[in-house]
Amino acid sequence: MPLLKGAVNLIELVVPAEVVFDDKQVREHLFMDIDDSYDEFSVGWVNPSDMFDTSAPSQVLGEYVVLSMRVDKRTVPGAVLKKLVAKEIRRVMQEKQVPKLSRASRIEIKARIQIELLRKAKPTSATFEAVWRVHDHRLFFLGAPGSPMDSFLELFSETFGGDLTVTEHERNEDFLAWAWWQSEEISIAGRMVIGEGPEQQVVCAGGPEAFKALALGKKISQAQIRVDDKGVCTLVPDVMVFKGMKLPTVAAAGDIDDGLVLERIHLITEMVDAVRAEYQEYLGADLSGMPEWVEESI
Repeated sequence: MPLLKGAVNLIELVVPAEVVFDDKQVREHLFMDIDDSYDEFSVGWVNPSDMFDTSAPSQVLGEYVVLSMRVDKRTVPGAVLKKLVAKEIRRVMQEKQVPKLSRASRIEIKARIQIELLRKAKPTSATFEAVWRVHDHRLFFLGAPGSPMDSFLELFSETFGGDLTVTEHERNEDFLAWAWWQSEEISIAGRMVIGEGPEQQVVCAGGPEAFKALALGKKISQAQIRVDDKGVCTLVPDVMVFKGMKLPTVAAAGDIDDGLVLERIHLITEMVDAVRAEYQEYLGADLSGMPEWVEESI
C-alpha cells in the first residue's frame, strides 16, 4: 500500500461541493485486467490494500475515503518497433523487387508489426492512491502532476460526475522566501532552487549565494522544508505540490489495519494543514522588511 511506504508525493485537489461519495459508483468503474487480451491500456479502481482485488474498491475510515487507481499499460519500445519495421520493409522490397514501397504499404507493415509486438508484451502495472476528506471537499492525490494524475482526474470525473481542480492560491511567488524569513512553523531544511530555467537557476542550501539571487529579484521555486516535528518535504508553492514527503515512522506489526492507515492519513493531513495555515498567515503578512533582510544577509 503506497500510502504506508516511505516518502510520498502529494498534490491537493478540490472536490466540487455537489459531488458525494457513492461506493456503487466506484463499483461501476472497477479495474479490468488486460493480461489475456491485446488491449494497450486499462484503468480502474481496486482495493487500496491489494491491487489484484476489486471486491472492496474503496476504504471508508471515518471522515476519509481511501481510493486506489490501478493503471496497466502494454507498450512497445519505439526503437524495437522502428528496427523491425525497417527490416520488414527491406524484406518486402527485395521480395517484390521494387525500389520503394507505397505509403499505404509502409503504414500497413508498421501496424501489423506493432500488433504482433503488443501480443507478446506483458502489461506493466502501477497503483496511485488518493485520500478524500469528504466533509470539507478536499482530496490528496498521492502523486505529482503528469500522466497518472491526468488519468486519475478523468477516472474520478467518470465515476462521480464532477471535475477535480487544483487548489488555487492568491499569491505564492514569495511564500517560501517569507517562510524562510520569519515563519514560526516552517523552516528551510535543505536545498533550494531559485529562478527559472536551467541557465538561470541557483541551487543551494542557503547562505550568501541564495541571498544574492533573491536580491537580484529571483524567486524560490522549490525548497526542502521542515514543518516542526510533522515531517520534511520539498515544496513547490505554485500549486502546493509536496514532493518526497517524509513523515514520522508509523509502527507496523503484522497485517495492515485501519488504525495504521488512519494514523498515516492524520500525519499527512497535519503536514498539509500546517503549510496551509502558514500560507494564510503569509497572505496577510507585512513583507516590507524582507528586502532589507535579504540585503543585510549578503
